[in-house]
Amino acid sequence: MDWFQAHSRALPWRRTPTLYGTWVSEIMLQQTTVAAVIPYWEKFMARFPNVQTLAAAPESEILSLWSGLGYYRRAKNLHRAARMVVDQGRGGLPTCRKEWQALPGVGTYASGAIASIGLGEVVPAVDANARRVLSRWFYDDPIAAGNLRPSELEELASRMVLPHQPGQWNEAVMELGATLCQAASVQCSQCPVLDQCKAGLAAVALEIPPPKKPKPTLAIAVATLVVRCEDKILLLPPGSRETVDLAGKWELGRADISGLNHGFWTLPQTPWYLATEKVDKVLDDPTFVRLWLRGRLNLSSAQIRACLMRKTSFGHSITHHRLGMRAWEIQIPEHYCNVKLAQGIPGHFLIPSTDTPVSKLVTKSLERFFEGIV
Repeated sequence: MDWFQAHSRALPWRRTPTLYGTWVSEIMLQQTTVAAVIPYWEKFMARFPNVQTLAAAPESEILSLWSGLGYYRRAKNLHRAARMVVDQGRGGLPTCRKEWQALPGVGTYASGAIASIGLGEVVPAVDANARRVLSRWFYDDPIAAGNLRPSELEELASRMVLPHQPGQWNEAVMELGATLCQAASVQCSQCPVLDQCKAGLAAVALEIPPPKKPKPTLAIAVATLVVRCEDKILLLPPGSRETVDLAGKWELGRADISGLNHGFWTLPQTPWYLATEKVDKVLDDPTFVRLWLRGRLNLSSAQIRACLMRKTSFGHSITHHRLGMRAWEIQIPEHYCNVKLAQGIPGHFLIPSTDTPVSKLVTKSLERFFEGIV
């Protein structure tokens, strides 16, 4: 605790802690680094300073502020939970861990963190950092540490929580794991509990817990179409399942891409194909773009020849997928801007703005051609 007081990071949600601010930070921090979360948390709290404003906002605005942070189900669950709190007429936020855990998106760890930090409830909060610290602190046998069940670590953490400062204790344990006791790097000589840490004293800290075998990374080939008409871009509305078919029996790397885009406006794009030389060759050739313009935008051959096309490539990663992106810009001449979209195309020519919820992948594609467009 002394170490935490002296060395804890100055994070905005710690500066003037509130129960609501703690809740938002814990949801944002799931599977995301602190450095990435800070600017999002600050913008989010400025726009939605309490649960009432969050519940009253449309989902599209919440997703727009969350855009780029990834794992968008967290934002949707946060919104659903806020509406549940307000609709149930609690008059305030949940008052114990059990009530928090009943909300969408609030699991065992998050409920423990929120209840202990925000309410002073004497409960543990065992995230990945805490699991690593506790495993090293009490087990010098990598096999034994690797076989610890979550319930065993939860019980161990429960016995250690300080009754008079549960939140600060949980934060101190997690902070130790985030700074001195990381997965691939340890600074045992600076650790405040080295004299009690079995793994540290045995010099086997980096072996505990044993590293999990990572999922293989899938190389994906995919293209987006930035169809431009003056300053407007063709965007497909949330829920659209429109894809740009390559007219080939290529093997898919992921078939449910519409699920990733739920709630977002998107660009027309191809399915996610497993990268091969043949797929790469097709994506790098404008033929498939011309076929799509003819078949889906009803442009004639003469109109297509009048379009300006250019391509750029870049990389993008989503979970264990490594995307080799091609972004094709197609500039439609002004006098074709009122072209009637083919039946079944739900898109609209829009001027993208900060109020248009789009994914990071779309933002990257647009930024390749237009500076500061979103």
